[in-house]
Amino acid sequence: MKGVFGMQQERVLFLPATGPEGEDMIKGDLWRQVHSRHNLKESTKSIARTLQLDIKTVRKVLRQKQPRAYVWEKQQSRLLRPYRSYILQRLAALAYCAQAIYEEYQVRGYEGSYDVVKRFVSPLRKEAGIEATMRFETPPAAGTAGRFVPADEAE
Repeated sequence: MKGVFGMQQERVLFLPATGPEGEDMIKGDLWRQVHSRHNLKESTKSIARTLQLDIKTVRKVLRQKQPRAYVWEKQQSRLLRPYRSYILQRLAALAYCAQAIYEEYQVRGYEGSYDVVKRFVSPLRKEAGIEATMRFETPPAAGTAGRFVPADEAE
């Protein structure tokens, strides 16, 4: 399509997103446009044509009293499902350490990533009130820069 000054313009259409139950979700500003045009007595066919929507979508939007917010439902990992009960038993013994659990389950045949285990353990650790271990480095003692000094020989 030729635009102003003879330059080529692309036409971009935004399709409604699909919600968690499979129903169409539309953005709030589009919902407001449809409703404001309808309040101005514009026909549904005209609204659909102007906003480049299907007439059924316009009717559906007009039936909604307010725009729906998208709700994301957290899903449990399918990879951890077979190990879930055993992980819950081992958490206290391993001090809620996701890395230790991950290494233990790799030996048992777990093929998922560390991040999946970490996301599973993190809320359980918070629920138990256990903080993650904070590690820090101290500067070398005077005169020992560049060489290793065992703790029992340090002054």
